[in-house]
Amino acid sequence: MSEAPSWFRWCGPSLFAIAFLIRLLGIGWGLPTAERHWSLHPDEPVVLAAANRLEPWAAKLDPGFYNYGTFPLALFRVGGAIWPGGGDDWQGRASDLLAGRLVSALAGAGCAWVVFLALRGRTAWLGTVLGGLAVAFAPGLVVHSDFMTVDALASFWVVLAVWLSLEAGWPSVERAEASRCRWLLYAGLAVGLATSTKYSGLVAISAPILAGVWLAPERRITYIGSTFLTAIVAFVATTPGLLLQPEAFKRDFLFEMQHVATGHGLVFAGTSPAWLFQLGNLVITLGPFLVLLGAVGWAVAARTNATWMWPVLAVALLSYVLIGRAEVKFLRYALPLVPLLGIGLGYLVGEAHKRGTLLGKLTVAMAILGIGGMPSGGAAASLIALKAMSETDPRDAAGAYFRSMPEMTRVYLPNDPWFYSPTLSPDLGAPRWVPEEVRHSEALALMRPKVLLARHPWDHGPLDESPDYVVFSSFENEGEARLLEQGVKDERNSAYVEFLDRLEQGYVRDRAFPAGGFVPAGLTAVHDMMYVRPILWVWRRKTDSMAPSSSSSTP
Repeated sequence: MSEAPSWFRWCGPSLFAIAFLIRLLGIGWGLPTAERHWSLHPDEPVVLAAANRLEPWAAKLDPGFYNYGTFPLALFRVGGAIWPGGGDDWQGRASDLLAGRLVSALAGAGCAWVVFLALRGRTAWLGTVLGGLAVAFAPGLVVHSDFMTVDALASFWVVLAVWLSLEAGWPSVERAEASRCRWLLYAGLAVGLATSTKYSGLVAISAPILAGVWLAPERRITYIGSTFLTAIVAFVATTPGLLLQPEAFKRDFLFEMQHVATGHGLVFAGTSPAWLFQLGNLVITLGPFLVLLGAVGWAVAARTNATWMWPVLAVALLSYVLIGRAEVKFLRYALPLVPLLGIGLGYLVGEAHKRGTLLGKLTVAMAILGIGGMPSGGAAASLIALKAMSETDPRDAAGAYFRSMPEMTRVYLPNDPWFYSPTLSPDLGAPRWVPEEVRHSEALALMRPKVLLARHPWDHGPLDESPDYVVFSSFENEGEARLLEQGVKDERNSAYVEFLDRLEQGYVRDRAFPAGGFVPAGLTAVHDMMYVRPILWVWRRKTDSMAPSSSSSTP
């Protein structure tokens, strides 16, 4: 085993800095503008509204929203209060969202540093560095670290609880028993914060429980019980609605559980079971080489005397079982597994580097190639995604295209407009709690273009009025189109099938936004990666069919 180079002690902070800086490249994606007053991410307005109901410094602790715990909302609120700007107009929303995104970016970058800390001293220096780099450049985690949502934060607290458990419990760490117990309590605190960030973070409690096994038998139960108590106190202290608003907490908690168990509309219709689907999400999030090496690293550790890996394996297994049983299969649900795979990868590469055999060198080479982005994932996919996030969004580009057309050019939107719609008026993409007359009035008053709206999803009636263009996005038809490709025509996609048949009679696909270009696997195929790169299809009326366009038509 080669000695660690002199600069190795700076690798942890350097990994954090690199991971944070690359996340800044996409931090401004989809923020509100003068032309579009709302974020392009559908969850951010919900999270921001809940966070802004809090004032922790004034003991206002009820966000009125408990689909998630209150702790991340409080962090976002404090960040918004510190960050200059803020307010109820679009400029204030943009400022508050940027502050919240910086919190997420810090958490996502922190995952790479914690992976480095978890591996340091437990394997060779090269594996320690590459494990951290794999997490720093993981495309799925990079993209989701640029949103004001809970997922990067949840991943950070979970892996932090694992590392603190390793420091507390395993004999390879030479600590006095009192020091071990203190680290165990720190781990309990991290578990409480993980659960208060996202309820599924409770699976992290398995790490300090396993770590507690290594304490002296006469104190084992006492200290494991103290860890549980610390986690409970941390959760209740940071999500006080459990006690202050028990009915609201129960309502939203049960809603979230039911939602995960029953599905998300047609978004995942016709897809493979979640236990298999999430494997595909992990491949998109990390890349195939890194997922394989991480899993092999877990297996090798399980078969050797690397018993310190047990807490990692326990949390990974419970996390995978949890998401594998769900009907909602968002990629972001798999993000806590990313740093845990990074630990497995780092261990495998470190042990391979120690041995120096041909197989060991091939393992190191595979890791380096995977981190670079071969055959997919890694830094290459992250940089492509960040480039897309720094460019004009397809929705804004489509809006500019239609606004450049002659006055009274009529454009039909076959679904209720939302975040997925072209930017035609400032409030057209507002969240659904905004009254319909506010969301629609400005758009319907436009003359360039003249906007026609549907009365119900996939309403083909307005096509009889011969609008000049029809536009819809990949968000609107992903489930229906997938079922149709599988030969399924039933009540789930019947309205879409009828609409498409009617559309093809009088319209031809004219263009799409974005127009071509290579994108990483998943960026336009996975629902919650597609946020930053949806496809908007524009259909143009055939000039030799249907009635001519009339400037007096109304929706």
